[in-house]
Amino acid sequence: MIQIGTRRRLIVDGFIIMAIIAAVINIYLLMDLIGSPIAQKSEAFMAAGSKWQQYKDMQDQTLEDLTKSAEAIAAISNMCKPKAEKAKSTAIAQDNAAIEGQKTDRMPHLTGILQVSGTDGSSRFIALMEGKRLHKNEKIMNFTIKNITAKGVYLSQNGQEKFIPAPEVYFSLGAEQVSAGAESR
Repeated sequence: MIQIGTRRRLIVDGFIIMAIIAAVINIYLLMDLIGSPIAQKSEAFMAAGSKWQQYKDMQDQTLEDLTKSAEAIAAISNMCKPKAEKAKSTAIAQDNAAIEGQKTDRMPHLTGILQVSGTDGSSRFIALMEGKRLHKNEKIMNFTIKNITAKGVYLSQNGQEKFIPAPEVYFSLGAEQVSAGAESR
């Protein structure tokens, strides 16, 4: 224990006070950093946020359009058919769907295609299907991936080849498209 009033006690107390002041300053600076939005600090972050908002707006609009068209089709079909015929047609449609499901396997859903460039300048494609990343010669749902191009995926099943076209790209975070998209909106 250091006695009160000595030079050593004064130095120790000074270090304690300096540590408290340094901690208060650091807390103040941290609160200032947390309090300010990060998006103001980076143009790339703001562009990504803008593209994300465009994507969400597009998805909301697409969902609204699909809901409206489905409701319109249902309303028109309900007005045109008598109730007994409606029940009969529903049963026939269910039977047809079951028979078609037995005849052919359903096609896998292609979500997107990624192009990956190697350090040697070569590039390869990866297909995003059914929530999985798939390469050439891999299998999915009784299909074998024969080739992947920027235009789509070639599948083979029981000696028959099928082609699934690449989905349409609605937005991209590529540098050349971000500036053009930001100016047009």
